[in-house]
Amino acid sequence: MAQAPARAFQSAITALATIGDNFTYLTAPDNPGFMAKQSRRPMTHPFLKELAKRPLLADGGIGTLLYARGASPEASFEHLNLTKQDEIQKVHIDYINAGADVIETNSFSANRFRLASFGLEAETHKINLWAAKIARNAREVGGQPVFVAGSVGPTGKLMAPIGDVTKDDLKAAFTEQMEALLAGGVDLFM
Repeated sequence: MAQAPARAFQSAITALATIGDNFTYLTAPDNPGFMAKQSRRPMTHPFLKELAKRPLLADGGIGTLLYARGASPEASFEHLNLTKQDEIQKVHIDYINAGADVIETNSFSANRFRLASFGLEAETHKINLWAAKIARNAREVGGQPVFVAGSVGPTGKLMAPIGDVTKDDLKAAFTEQMEALLAGGVDLFM
């Protein structure tokens, strides 16, 4: 069972590798050579340059603040990217004003598997695209040079033979989400 998270992590990283060269590759702690084989260029991403200079402060939980501000725990917080964009932007701006160097998109559960439980799987691309656009706009409004991190969480599904999801299903779900976040303009993934 301990291998399932490692496989899921490797599947997510593999999905990253299939998207393109617009992001920085990271290595898995238990397999340092894994991504080195994927990356053919030196890591010069602005995020890594800034991180080498100093610790960077990331924002807190978007869902926690949305819930505290009245969002229903029975609804999809990620769907608010389409229906309550001003509220999502306000959360980002509040974190920027509090000193965050990195803000995460409101997309932690915005993969097709998680969104399906709300009947929103067909909106996966749109929800993630707007998650990134809202965060980027908040950066502009906030007037601070923060990094926008595409938030990618678990699917909530188990791989076969324990579950009914294949490696290809997971790869497709993560790729779909990450491509939309990239199209919206994220600087990195978390």
